Amino acid sequence: MSHILGNNYRLSIDMGSGTPTWKTFQDEVTVTLTPTNDKVEVTSKDTGKHKKHIKTLLDHTVSITAIENNAPGLNSLNYNDIYSLYLLNYSDANGGVKSFKLQSTVSGDNLFSFTGFVESPTLPAPNNGLVEYSFNVQVVSLPTIAEVA
Repeated sequence: MSHILGNNYRLSIDMGSGTPTWKTFQDEVTVTLTPTNDKVEVTSKDTGKHKKHIKTLLDHTVSITAIENNAPGLNSLNYNDIYSLYLLNYSDANGGVKSFKLQSTVSGDNLFSFTGFVESPTLPAPNNGLVEYSFNVQVVSLPTIAEVA
């Protein structure tokens, strides 16, 4: 599933440590969700002669490409924010895990939220007077979907 975010949809990241401080990308962002699920064997001596399996989410990665203005607005996410989140993976006791949400301003649409950590940011490159870069978010909690009131 892929979303191109425009005026009605925005990707936000909680940049706070304790108190939520949501920052949003000001310009265009493309988000691609790639979940992988499978089965895991959970056979034990108590399950009898037949193998027992459960379904599980093995991997869930969100790939993000951001195109931003060189001078982002106040409280807007930029490349420095993303790179600092990537560095948190090595220095934060929580492993750099942050909250993310794909939000809408349209009543009746869905709010998609999850926790994860930033990995593999690319270097920013010029794109028609703007800056373009990409990064992945490794999801660590099952995503939740709620309707926007």
